[in-house]
Amino acid sequence: MFSQGTAIPEDKLLAVQQSLISMTPIPGSRTSSIGLTNVSQRISVFYGEGFGLWIENSADSQVRVSVTVPLVEHV
Repeated sequence: MFSQGTAIPEDKLLAVQQSLISMTPIPGSRTSSIGLTNVSQRISVFYGEGFGLWIENSADSQVRVSVTVPLVEHV
């Protein structure tokens, strides 16, 4: 998914990425990223380690959110 808004400031982006890695919201922050952390944690619990959300700035100053889940083929 891409945002058509502006990129996230680097310090805030690093804090959000760290919260996704550690599975804990950003402490003491007004916008603690608890929603992103919660969704990523639920995906990881359901599918296992290595699955969840990742957020980054793209080269054209947009924000990209990646959702990683396993491919399941129905037989």
